[in-house]
Amino acid sequence: SALTPPDCLHVKVQGNPGTGKTFCIKTKRNITREIMGDMGHDYGTAPTGCAAAIIGGVTNCRGFKLPVGKPAAKAPSNWNSSSSSAVKAFFGTMNRVVHLVMDEDSMTGRPNFAWIRHRTEETRGMPLPPHDDGDDNDASETFLESLYPPIPDAVAERPWGGIPLVESFGDCHQIPPVGMKMIFDPDAAKKVDSACANGRLAFHDFLHPAPDSGVQSLVVAMSEVVRQSGEPKFVNIIQRMRDGNLDRDDADFLMRRRLSALSPEERANFYDNALFIMPTSKQTIPITKRYLAQLGQPVARADIVYDSPMNGRNHAVDEINLPVRGALAVGAIVMLLCNIVPEEKLMNGSVGEVKKIVYSTRKGPRGPNGPRCHPAYAIVDFPDFEISEEDKLIDGMPRTCVPVTPITLQCESGCCSATTMPLRVSKAITCHKCQGQTVGDGHPFCKCVVGLPCKNNKSPGLAQVSISRPTSSDALAIDDTGGDLTYEQILSIGQGPAYQKRRDF
Repeated sequence: SALTPPDCLHVKVQGNPGTGKTFCIKTKRNITREIMGDMGHDYGTAPTGCAAAIIGGVTNCRGFKLPVGKPAAKAPSNWNSSSSSAVKAFFGTMNRVVHLVMDEDSMTGRPNFAWIRHRTEETRGMPLPPHDDGDDNDASETFLESLYPPIPDAVAERPWGGIPLVESFGDCHQIPPVGMKMIFDPDAAKKVDSACANGRLAFHDFLHPAPDSGVQSLVVAMSEVVRQSGEPKFVNIIQRMRDGNLDRDDADFLMRRRLSALSPEERANFYDNALFIMPTSKQTIPITKRYLAQLGQPVARADIVYDSPMNGRNHAVDEINLPVRGALAVGAIVMLLCNIVPEEKLMNGSVGEVKKIVYSTRKGPRGPNGPRCHPAYAIVDFPDFEISEEDKLIDGMPRTCVPVTPITLQCESGCCSATTMPLRVSKAITCHKCQGQTVGDGHPFCKCVVGLPCKNNKSPGLAQVSISRPTSSDALAIDDTGGDLTYEQILSIGQGPAYQKRRDF
């Protein structure tokens, strides 16, 4: 008689900042590859390009073909693609997965969690969809089916398509998703047939699977901090931020790290070498302007260009979340804002240095279109780009140099568009971009300057995420150039109903 397949395992890993979650993810993915003999059986995803790049994975949207905009709020449904070859490739990929790991789940949101579960159950164990591209490819279909044999029904009918190991890593005290409830939020959704309602149920079942579901669950808490292990006082302050009980001594410690309290030499060192982490995009603008001016290079302005055949407002203004104004200069550290080759670490969030800016005409931005005239391309050196010397893209330059061209994105209806250079100067970033990163010796930035959120900020976790990035307090400075930093502002970190909800979980 056939053997009964062992139960699947769902693991929720709740880890404080700096406890080594990224190290654990990479190690476990490598173990899966060693056991299975190739790299196709583990699958790593995260909500943002920055977080995905850190674990060597892909974004949730790309990895699970998630909808965006209004469709994402609806109850999950099957993926509808006009390319049967793309559908087959996706089905094949998901059928091979034995280890799924999702990182930074605090930013995932209940709707996306529901869609991800649906995609795994939609694709696993299903026969390859019929070919409809018009070519005779019986041989290729047979080849694909040999590579990805159907998963037994007894396994595929389990939650999450019967993936043997599904892990969700994150920290409920960190940054919440934009416009969505966090996965652990116990409150009922406004609509019972929405993705939010489905996500609430999906996360409950992830933690508490039914006895006859063929799934067991496990919760792991990681509390031993590695990132700042040599500085217990700093570690304790970060923990008390989570607990909402900072005291006067903690506030004194942080007040001594204000830029205005540092010596002129140390302050200048931070201005020259630090990454600025700010609560809002607006706060990054003056820092970026000052940085570009200090480079002493001509600045190429490249604003986003909206185009629409309709009279009135361009839909892309509301639907496409990219910087409206852009500027580049040779020598500037920039962040890539789109995915190019995520599998080779060239994706949304990759950081590099601009080496050259090229226009299609000699007049360049001095032509009649002014800032609407984007460079033809910018050559950027991305040090983490994984490409061999033989396959490099530009002769006479390091193999990690890449020509980045303007991109055009469509609105959901396909009638409006926005064109921009997918690069942003990375001297100053928002807290959302820094989650998962480490600042210190041996990392892209050795110091950071943190702007604390104002008292009425509605995104809990920003202060803790920002202050916990450096490996030591010597690598941290608190920005107080925009006004006086008060003891009241520091002592209020971690307090309020939103923080209490996280502690209850």
